[in-house]
Amino acid sequence: MNGTTIAAQHALEGYIAPEQLEAHPEWRLHDAEGNPMPGRRFRWTRPDVADAVADAIVTRLDKAYTPSISLSPGDYVRPTEDPAERKHDPEPRVWEPAAGRWSVTDRLMMLANRVATRVGKKYPEVLFGVLAYVNYNMPPAREPVHPNVIPEIAPIDFNRHHPMTWTNHPNETWLLDMVQGWAKKADRIAYYAYGMNLAELSAPNPFITKWGTDIPIILSNNCTFWAPETMGGWESMMPGFYLSIRMTFYPDEQPEAILDDLWTRFYGAAADPMERYWRHMDRAWIEANEYSGCGYGYLRMFPPEVLAEARRLIDGALAACRTIDEFRRVQMVDESLALFELFMKM
Repeated sequence: MNGTTIAAQHALEGYIAPEQLEAHPEWRLHDAEGNPMPGRRFRWTRPDVADAVADAIVTRLDKAYTPSISLSPGDYVRPTEDPAERKHDPEPRVWEPAAGRWSVTDRLMMLANRVATRVGKKYPEVLFGVLAYVNYNMPPAREPVHPNVIPEIAPIDFNRHHPMTWTNHPNETWLLDMVQGWAKKADRIAYYAYGMNLAELSAPNPFITKWGTDIPIILSNNCTFWAPETMGGWESMMPGFYLSIRMTFYPDEQPEAILDDLWTRFYGAAADPMERYWRHMDRAWIEANEYSGCGYGYLRMFPPEVLAEARRLIDGALAACRTIDEFRRVQMVDESLALFELFMKM
């Protein structure tokens, strides 16, 4: 939706060339026994490594300037027991409950702060995106966050379709703790939300409760960069998409007022049954107390009686339409539901 895009893609290992690691074997990440690990994983706590990363970034910026650079590691769980890295951890160590590993956030922030300081001498306005992800989800216990380092929370392991305040979730309120914890450390954070059920995409999934609850919390905790990952899904996920667009531009608006306006203006004469349909499907996600995300969980979320009520509401909405536009807007959802009914029959 325009604005500054924080670069936070998996990129960190690309700043150190293989020949540099060959020339500096002491830069390589090691396992607990002191053996170098394969690939391009390097130690994050060494000042000379930070200098090499920063110099590579300056070279890139000299060739092609960009307002944001990613310092996010590759898409893997970071090994934690390199003896040279381990000695830089805070005491007591921080446990990452969702990843089931010790946290390496302090190590990553040590690197990011050094890189931001060195690059900032020539490019003081460049922002550095760093994913809060896998076992660097939790905020740092000891290290500060440089003003130009933007932590980007990517809650792939947390509360996929329940709000972060849902107390009986297997993840408890760890996501809420993360958001509030990073806000205490950083003046600005980014949030890489998942605007769909990432594990399976067939089911209608309006995200009414989740984003109606989570977005105000996120915005009140120093979120200045909103970057949801979405897919085409207006027929199955429209209420959540619309809440995202409205609330991140107009944070004082209330979710219920936004949705009331949506039902009325978009569906016209079919507003009442369509509102009841979307809320019915939202409750199916929330109230089943099913947390796996994948399609097998749909057997609990969408039993025959839930699908029968959804079908009754959509048939009523189709019958209530008075204009061709109203009919087409309901028909789009009807086709989505019909496909999902076939999916569930399988």
